[in-house]
Amino acid sequence: MLPAAKKRIYLPIFLVAALLLVIVGIWFWSSRNASAKINSMAVLPLRSLTNDGNSKALGLGLTDTLIIKIGGLKQVIVRPISAVTPFADAPQNSLEIGKKLNVDAVLEGTIQQSEGRVRINVRLLRVENGEQIWASNFDEDSTKFFDLQDRLTEQTARALKLKLGAGENEQITKRFTNNTEALDAYQKGRYFWNRRTADDLKTAINYFQQAIQKDPNYALAYSGLADAYSLLSDYSGALPEESYPKAKEAAMKALALDDNLAEAHTSLAYVKMYYDRDWQGAESEFRRAITLNPNYASAHQWYAEYLTAMGRFDEALAETRRAKEINPLSPIINAGEVWTLYFARRYDEAIQRGREIAELNPNFAEIQEYLKRCYDQKEMYPEAITARQLRRKLVGLDATENQILKTAATAANPADYWQKRLEQEFVESSGESPQAFNMAEIYARLGEKDNAFEWLEKATQNRHYEVIYLRVAPNLDPLRSDSRFAAALRRVRLEPD
Repeated sequence: MLPAAKKRIYLPIFLVAALLLVIVGIWFWSSRNASAKINSMAVLPLRSLTNDGNSKALGLGLTDTLIIKIGGLKQVIVRPISAVTPFADAPQNSLEIGKKLNVDAVLEGTIQQSEGRVRINVRLLRVENGEQIWASNFDEDSTKFFDLQDRLTEQTARALKLKLGAGENEQITKRFTNNTEALDAYQKGRYFWNRRTADDLKTAINYFQQAIQKDPNYALAYSGLADAYSLLSDYSGALPEESYPKAKEAAMKALALDDNLAEAHTSLAYVKMYYDRDWQGAESEFRRAITLNPNYASAHQWYAEYLTAMGRFDEALAETRRAKEINPLSPIINAGEVWTLYFARRYDEAIQRGREIAELNPNFAEIQEYLKRCYDQKEMYPEAITARQLRRKLVGLDATENQILKTAATAANPADYWQKRLEQEFVESSGESPQAFNMAEIYARLGEKDNAFEWLEKATQNRHYEVIYLRVAPNLDPLRSDSRFAAALRRVRLEPD
């Protein structure tokens, strides 16, 4: 064969081989580039290099602002401040914390205030291999702290290779307050709000009010105040008609100051759901909040509660999963999955998940309440009484197991168990009126419908938070065939008139 003929034969082979090499090279490069992309991150609290409490507070406030602003760009998942605050004084290194938080990257750094200046050093690290993606330092006059904050946010966004158009730049330079004392008070308020006890919520209210006094135009502080008042009746026994109107007023003020604030729309949605019973309005506000900031975990968490109350369990579980992606270590967010599974009658799954959460969070009282409810449905009475008493102990109530409870734990049938539970409710109320919704459920389980509806009416008038779950509450199943139950649903707008 002539050389020219050989060339004609092999040339197409060479061209195909070369093309394949190019395709493989492009695939390999794009795969490495995709794997290198940062999809999630944690901004760790800046460590103070001095014993000055002001530096620590300023660093925590700056951390929170970075989280809100970078997360608000909607291009990367950023763990919320409640997820990173527990690591403020943790001995673990940043990469270990990043692995616990299940993120691609962590931003760590230090802050120091001295001689009228603020000095900050930061590093962006890839959690997988410890690679330093970016590092920088800032040295600014204390009076120009918020200018420093803007520069740090912008440089962090660029290090993450985020798209920064006109809208994104506006988000980065947006200032929620120009008052460092207001920022500090707000951050402390959120810290105590996340602790979810009666005393802590009252402390949170005090700090949010301080923030508002320092800066009357601080929309985030009004939103925090709304959230604290919203939870007050659930955790402290405050009358809903006293706390919820204050919550709504604060939420409306926040929105008047900044209608694009996801936190404020979430605050208003919570009030519309649990107090106003404005179901359409609540869902609209939740959706608006999530559109504005898909990284706001509380919006997904509370929207899941709304969807659960509406009986839309699959959607509720999807929202809970989204909240867990944002804040995977939050006990209350993880417990939301158990809450929904309980109402969906998926008790075995709920118990398994609840036990896992309880093991990881032995001092978390709420999960014991959820487990008790599931044990009740499975007629696991010893476990139900144990969970009940453990919850009471964790919240500081008398947890002595008297003869009534011992008898309940060994009950041979549901009627005996619920009868003892009824007796115990009156013992523990100590002359005060027992919790109305709980009494309605117990009487329903005993088949005493007249008493059940009487207490259900009281719960409705008192606007007890559990009334929104009327449509799906398992303990009320014995009442559903009664015409009075349909009337009860109409009174809380869960059925059309």
